[in-house]
This record gives sequence, structure tokens and C-alpha cells, in this order.
Amino acid sequence: MNMIIKTAGVVLITLGSTVFGFLKSYSKRDYIDRLKAIDSALLSAQIMLNYGMLSRQKILSNAFFRVDGFTLFCDGAEIFDKSMSQEINDALNGFLKDFGRGDIDTEQIRIDRVRRLLLDEISLKETEYKTDGKIWRTAGICAGLAVGIMLI
Repeated sequence: MNMIIKTAGVVLITLGSTVFGFLKSYSKRDYIDRLKAIDSALLSAQIMLNYGMLSRQKILSNAFFRVDGFTLFCDGAEIFDKSMSQEINDALNGFLKDFGRGDIDTEQIRIDRVRRLLLDEISLKETEYKTDGKIWRTAGICAGLAVGIMLI
């Protein structure tokens, strides 16, 4: 009976450590997916702006309705995501606050500027994910196995 409890404990520790490594890796992937969703929303806003048929509020609500943390106010909008860097949060919220206050060309330039910033961040985070994601997954498995072996 004692051996069964010990084996179950070793298996649970190994599995728990492995799951932690995979979850940490997937959280990095989730962050990249959130950034891509914001980029897609900006692209949608740019397309709607080109058509020029919708109001500022409709463009923002139609483009950003799938973005987590997006809030639309009567006089502006905001995205709150504490996992994003301060630079990206400031750029997005500045854009959302001032969107619709310039002519179409100015708005296109502003959208392009924010999209470039996002695409740079996405590229950087994808590069980090390729290396760090593998490290987290492998470290989780190895740490679980190491602790399991020590307990045996």
C-alpha cells in the first residue's frame, strides 16, 4: 500500500510539473494571439475607414468587438490588458482615444503606425516563443522527472 501511494505521488508530481511547463508555454502563445487579434481589428478599422460609410463608434465597435479588454465609451474607447507592455497599451489607448478626430489620411497613418508597433512586438514575441516555449515544456517535463526520480 505504501508503494502505491509513493508511486501515485511521484506520478502526480511529474504530471503537475509537466502541465505547469505546458501552461506557461501556452500563456506565451495566448499573448501572441491577443496581439494578432488587435492587429486584425486595426486592419478591419482601416478597411471600414476607407469605405467611409460608418461613424467612429460603429467602426470601433465592429472592428474591436472580439478583442478582450476592449471597452467602448460614448466619447472614446480603451483596451485594458495588463499583460501588454506599457508602450503598446499607451499607443493603442492613444489611438482609440483620438480615433475619428482627423481626416482619413491622418487616421490611415495613425493606424499604420500602431500596426507597425504591434507587428514588431508580434515578431519579437514569436521569436521568444519558439525558444522559450520549448524551454518551458522541456523544463517542466525534466523537473517532474528529476523530482520523481529523487523521490523513488
